[in-house]
Amino acid sequence: MHPALILLLRWVCGFEIVFFVKVLSAYALAVRLLRRLLRLPRLDQPRPAKFRRAAADGAEAGAAELEVLHVPNEPASGTDSLAWNLVRPHLRAHGRGALSVTTMWNPEYFHMVVPGVGSLAYVVYTAYYRTIVVAVSDPLSAEADWPEMAATFLRAFPHAMFTHVSPEFAQILKDAHAFSINDIGGETTVDVKRFAYGRRTRTIKNGARDARAAGVKVREVAGEDFGDALRAELADIAGVWMSTKAVNETELRVFVRAGNYNHMQVREGVRLFVASTPSGGPAKRGARAASAAPARGQASGSEDGSTDGQPADVTITIDGEPAGARPERTIDGFVLLDPMFKGGRVTGYVISLNRARPEAHSGTLKLLYEEVMATIKREGGEELAFGLAPFFNLQKDRFCGVWWTEMTFRYFYHVGNVLYDFQNLAFSKARYGGGLEGDTYHDPAVRMSHVYMASRAHWFPGVVSLDLYVFLMLTGFVGSVTGMYRKLLFGARKCDAPKVNDGTSLAGAASAASALSSTLSGALSTQLSTQLSGALSTQLSAQLSAQLSAQASGGLGERKAPRAKGAAKGAAKGAPQTKADVKAAPAGLGATPVLVATA
Repeated sequence: MHPALILLLRWVCGFEIVFFVKVLSAYALAVRLLRRLLRLPRLDQPRPAKFRRAAADGAEAGAAELEVLHVPNEPASGTDSLAWNLVRPHLRAHGRGALSVTTMWNPEYFHMVVPGVGSLAYVVYTAYYRTIVVAVSDPLSAEADWPEMAATFLRAFPHAMFTHVSPEFAQILKDAHAFSINDIGGETTVDVKRFAYGRRTRTIKNGARDARAAGVKVREVAGEDFGDALRAELADIAGVWMSTKAVNETELRVFVRAGNYNHMQVREGVRLFVASTPSGGPAKRGARAASAAPARGQASGSEDGSTDGQPADVTITIDGEPAGARPERTIDGFVLLDPMFKGGRVTGYVISLNRARPEAHSGTLKLLYEEVMATIKREGGEELAFGLAPFFNLQKDRFCGVWWTEMTFRYFYHVGNVLYDFQNLAFSKARYGGGLEGDTYHDPAVRMSHVYMASRAHWFPGVVSLDLYVFLMLTGFVGSVTGMYRKLLFGARKCDAPKVNDGTSLAGAASAASALSSTLSGALSTQLSTQLSGALSTQLSAQLSAQLSAQASGGLGERKAPRAKGAAKGAAKGAPQTKADVKAAPAGLGATPVLVATA
C-alpha cells in the first residue's frame, strides 16, 4: 500500500473513529444516568438465570433447571481458588481451545459455572461510560450443551458479545440468537508429527542451527525448580523485551497469558522451557547489543528481529557506555506452554508467552520452538499452536458479518501498526507454514484456522461500535481515543526521539566517538568492515569521519561543527539540524552514534 494512502487513511478514518466514540460516549452517559434514575440493574452485574435442561434428561421435574454460579479468577490463590476447583474438571474434559488455560490464570476473567455441565469465561470492562460484557472462547462443556450455555449467559447478560469462538459455536449464536459474525483473525497450528523444515522454512532451520552452534542450550524447568531467582530473571527478560518493541506501552490482555511472574502456575500441565548460553561459551553470532532505547535496527518481519530470507540486523548502540556493558545473565529467553485437553488427556500445547533478551542470539526463539516441538512429538503429543494473529487473513467464506466491523479490523491490520505491531506478530507465526495461498499454508503439516466475534452489530455503526472500541481498549490494542488518533496522525510511538544535533546534544560526542572507535577496533571490526561496503559504507564512513572526528577534535562548544573546505557535499547531508530533519533522517545518524549494518 502506498505510504501516502496509508497516511490519508490514518487521518480520515482515525478522525471518523474519534467522532463516533465521542458522540456515542455522550449517548452512553445519558443512558447510564437514565438507568440510574429508573433504578435499572447495572450492566456489569449478572441477572438471575438458570440452566434449563430438557425435563426428559432429569429423573425429577426439579432437575430440569440448574443453578448458575459466577466466580472471579484469583491467580494469586492458584489451585486453591474457587474458580480453579469449579472449572478444572470441565477444563480437562473440554479445554481444547488456545485460550482455555489462559482464561483460568488471567485476573480479568470471570466464569459462569453450571455444576456438572460446564463453564463459560467472560470479561467485564467499562470505558467512555459504556460497560461491556464479552464471553471469550467456546464453552467448556459438551457440544450438545452449547446452545443452552449461550442462552443462559444471554439471560444473565442480555447485552453481551462473544469473541474468539469457533465456527461451530458462532453458527449457534447466529442461528439461535441472530448475532452478526465477523472473522477476527487466524491461528497457526503445527502438527508436530508431520512437520519438517523445507525450502520455504530454511531460514528458521538455519537460525536454530546457528544458535545451537553458538552454544545456546534449551532445558525444561520443573515445578520444584521454579524459585524466586528464576521468577525475577523471567520478569527482567520480559521488561527488557518490552522496551525493545516499537509499540511498547502495554502487553496484551484477554488474548494473551498475563505476565505475572510471581504466579506463573507452572503446574497442571503448564510447562516452561528456557534457553541459556553457558558462561565462556562460543561467541553469539548474530547477537544484538543491548540499548536503553528501543532497537531501531530490528527488522519489521518477526518478533525476534529476523526476516524471511534475510539475516538479522547487527545493531551497535553507543550511549555513553561501550556496547555489551550489561552483566552476564543465566537465561537468554523462554517459552511458556499451556496445555490443550481433549477427553481428559493433553493433546498439544499453545505458546502462551515467549520472550528473549535483545542481546541473545537471533535464533534463540527458533531453537526454543524446535526443541519444544521435538519434546511434544517424543511424548506422543499432536500439535503446537502459536495462538491468535489478530485481524490477519480475514475470510468471508463462512460468515459475512457487517461491513463496518470487517473494515475496522482490516484498517487496524493494514494501517494501524503504530498502535500495535499486528503485521509483525502475524508474520512471526505464519512463517512456519511456508507462506499462504488463499487460506491454506504451503506446508500441509501447518494448519490455518479462524476464530470469530459475535455481536449485535447492524448495517449502520451504532452503539455497538463503541462497544467494539472499548473491547479493543481492554485487550491493549488501543488506548484512549485521543491518544490513538495522535499516534495515527504523527506515527508516535513510545520510544526516545532522536536528539537534535545542537550544542547540548553534542556534549558527549567525543566520548561517544571514542567508544565507537574502540568498539569497531575489537572483535567486530573485521565483520563490519566488509558489511559497510557499497552505499551504506559511503554514507556512514563519510558521515562518521567528517562529523564525529570534527566533534571529537574540539568543535563541541559550537552549534554547528565547522565544515572542512572542499568536503564532499554528500557528507554534510547526514547531520540533521532541526527537529523536522531528525524525523526524516535514517535511524542512527543523530547526535548519539548508532551503527546499523546488514549481516
